Amino acid sequence: MADGRWLRSYIRRNKMKISPTQFILAFIGTANLILASEKSWEPPRIDYRDVLQSIRQTNPDTPIDVENSIRDAIFTGPGILSITNVISPSEKKKLFDAMFECYASSTNSAKEVVYLDGTKRSTWAAPSSGSIQTCDVLNEASRLMRNQIGEVTYNLALKIDDMLSKLGQSVVFPKSSPDGVGYNLSELVSQGEQLDHFHIYSSNPSSGTSTEEVFRTIDWHTDYGFALAFVPGQVMIDDTSSPHKYTPSKDFFIRLPDGSRREVSFTADDDVVILLGDGVSHINNVIDDDEVNLRAVPHSFVMPDDKDVLRMWYGRMLLFPVDMLHSNLNRSFGDLKEAMNSDPSYHLSSNSNHLGYALGCSSPEALIPRLLADETMSCDDDQFMCWHACFNHTEEVSPDACESRDLELACVSSIDGSIWDGETHGKEFEPTCILADDATESSPTTSPNVQATESPTSSTNATPHSSPAFLVASVAAFLMAHVF
Repeated sequence: MADGRWLRSYIRRNKMKISPTQFILAFIGTANLILASEKSWEPPRIDYRDVLQSIRQTNPDTPIDVENSIRDAIFTGPGILSITNVISPSEKKKLFDAMFECYASSTNSAKEVVYLDGTKRSTWAAPSSGSIQTCDVLNEASRLMRNQIGEVTYNLALKIDDMLSKLGQSVVFPKSSPDGVGYNLSELVSQGEQLDHFHIYSSNPSSGTSTEEVFRTIDWHTDYGFALAFVPGQVMIDDTSSPHKYTPSKDFFIRLPDGSRREVSFTADDDVVILLGDGVSHINNVIDDDEVNLRAVPHSFVMPDDKDVLRMWYGRMLLFPVDMLHSNLNRSFGDLKEAMNSDPSYHLSSNSNHLGYALGCSSPEALIPRLLADETMSCDDDQFMCWHACFNHTEEVSPDACESRDLELACVSSIDGSIWDGETHGKEFEPTCILADDATESSPTTSPNVQATESPTSSTNATPHSSPAFLVASVAAFLMAHVF
């Protein structure tokens, strides 16, 4: 269905005249192309009971099978691993029911984001060790599952530590504090920052955006942090039934190492999925072994077509400890955050230090800046919101300065002149004075609660008139705004 919408949208945008026969042939060709590149794909799976047996060494045959599975999926494989026999179906239902109760409540305090296809995402978030203060029902219902996620990620890291030691790798991630030599991988998990997010995705007819205009709800990206541990999304079959029923959601896509795109086929048996993120570049730098090449997984998501569907999702972002030293710089991740708070112009082309990018990844180009889902960023009166950051007004670029030249202030890409849609990621966006006729997309004043009205593939061809360096007033852009 998504491919048919894309083709019709393309024809309409380009004002093409096409016969019914030509349309059918074009649709078949397009559908075949997409199906060939995004056909269903089963994720590698491992039984959690086998992981525990392998750690305890209660079965001499189990470690070999477990290690082969981890090696093929994580060390040299696609970077995704599903773990089964962790969470009971009743526990998942308990969580999703609580999420729906919070969502349907008249006092719903979830943070909301509307995507380009009209999908609305409602989010409750908290550090893994903290309570969900905005919804008591969800806070109570999620306790066991949050503990289970913590145990699974720690035990998996413990097993990987054991595998690395067998490769002759005494892996130590150095830290700046003087009380020890550093972290092993399991300590990165147990002592690093962890952020829990609970999402409900729903259709939003009032957004004013036709679902025919956009193919993907969330476009291709890799996540901040070194890993994401999540319970695969499930859709509520009928929100009027009691008890509620849920089924695994479709339309979650990944890119494999060979570049091919696949729709991941999750089942009810997939309890916890580990998806590697941008931060694995630091781990690769420390390990430095040809047998280990951890890979951040590009992924995307398409909201189901059904207007009445609700999609439930819970995940945990795993981040490095604040005192861990960067793999290329002799500075801790905490120090880098503080440095960006004092000079947060990290993402501009005029800044050659790239400290901000170093915080997230070993490669500047790999980072996708995000806002933590429970954070809302607003700008002062003398600032302008652009690309999830606040830019100070200057003499050359401000609302008054632009107006004095019969121009308008907008958040513009220095690469193609497109106007920021409020959701697209890109370090090239900067406040710019442009011709009034080009300013068809207004920049938001707060983030991330925005309603974007244009496809991320569309371009307004705005004409930039100046691109000076600006101060960015917040480091919040480094935290996630839309993990799944």
